[in-house]
Amino acid sequence: MKKETANETALTTTTEAQAPATILNTDFTGVEMDANDFLPTKILLMQGISQQVADRKANIGDFVNNMTGEIVGTAGTKPVKLLPFAVKKYYAVEKYNGSKFVYSHTEEDKGIKLPNDFELNGVKYRNMHTYVFFCMTEAMDIPVTVSFRSTSHKEGQKLLNYMSNQARKKPTPQPPFANWIKLDAMPKKNDLGNFMVLVVNPDSESTEEERNECRTWIPVVREIKNLGEEAADDIGTSAPAQPAPNVRF
Repeated sequence: MKKETANETALTTTTEAQAPATILNTDFTGVEMDANDFLPTKILLMQGISQQVADRKANIGDFVNNMTGEIVGTAGTKPVKLLPFAVKKYYAVEKYNGSKFVYSHTEEDKGIKLPNDFELNGVKYRNMHTYVFFCMTEAMDIPVTVSFRSTSHKEGQKLLNYMSNQARKKPTPQPPFANWIKLDAMPKKNDLGNFMVLVVNPDSESTEEERNECRTWIPVVREIKNLGEEAADDIGTSAPAQPAPNVRF
């Protein structure tokens, strides 16, 4: 098995500016699609207040592909198998609109803790620290993303540490994407009501071919700036968890 270098494992959280990596040649338009054009597909966990649930297109606990609307898994009965290979960290800033907090914009995680709540010109805001993992699916085609924040924040922190620890394995260090995971969820309850929380468990070891596919996407992921608007309704219902310090591996 190929021994991984420290330089390779560091790629998963590097954000230095470089020329955008080309993803594919779009012959039908005559232009190339690069990282500036790439909008990651998200796997969303359905909550009671999710729009898809209100529209009766999904049930609470379903995992939905936000691009296609397809239900790709269900909590407790059909977890989603994913191969996480990279992670970005940021703050999703939410603005209170009089009835609930809604997405406003994102702020870069520079390793300095931002206040959980603040007020600007009489308007309430909150900073939601977020881990967004880039993952291959079993189809091994286009990566998808899974976001961990609010009540699922600690599970994202756990996954980040699990991936980081792969590089410390003895006698043979492994890449962060050495193992597939199963993405599941479990019901929780707090003073705001019932909701679902993401749960991650290790699964089978990845093959060298699958690892090489992850490596081809890392330069693209490094350059991605547009992660798309975060839907607060699909992440959680409680106040944001405390952010972890900046981690590079």
